[in-house]
Amino acid sequence: MIEIDYLRPEAAIVSCLLLLKLYNWMRLFDSTAFYIKLVRVTLWDIRFFVILILTAVAAFGIPLIVLNLELSTDSQILREGQLFYRIINMLFAQYL
Repeated sequence: MIEIDYLRPEAAIVSCLLLLKLYNWMRLFDSTAFYIKLVRVTLWDIRFFVILILTAVAAFGIPLIVLNLELSTDSQILREGQLFYRIINMLFAQYL
């Protein structure tokens, strides 16, 4: 019914969301509630730094997207065509 090319990314996103929901449910237990709050407060405190890092990654990644437009599909990390895949391709290229 659904092509595997579309099903895999959707399954990856859904499994990530499911694990994040499990992470949220860990607040119910006394032994893990403190650590969940500690991680949440830490992530809230570094939000402006994360914006700076994402801006720096985009500053180097967007030119790579422009250069990557004419390459064959075999040499690209992910297939082209949609903006979501280009952003993921940019993040992988910056990581590599």
